[in-house]
Amino acid sequence: MPAKKKATTRKSNPSFEAALEELDELTDRLSHEPESLSNMIDDYERGQNLIQACNEQLKDARQRITLIQAQLKETGSGDNSFQAEAPSDENDDVRLF
Repeated sequence: MPAKKKATTRKSNPSFEAALEELDELTDRLSHEPESLSNMIDDYERGQNLIQACNEQLKDARQRITLIQAQLKETGSGDNSFQAEAPSDENDDVRLF
């Protein structure tokens, strides 16, 4: 009997933390418990979708932080002792492999 696809029971847009946890599980399964080529490809595809979702959530978070900082700077309120570093595009994305 063919194995059921695991991706059909998962949420399409999990939280960042849930996506990282699932990516960890997928990576472990791909490296230690390969079932079949078809399942490996399904897991790889799911991993790529999760990576894309994480990258989008990170981008949104950066934009939100930048907006908050700009608003605080305009009003002159807030504690300026903590300044987030400028986002770097180098190696900021999440990768499965």
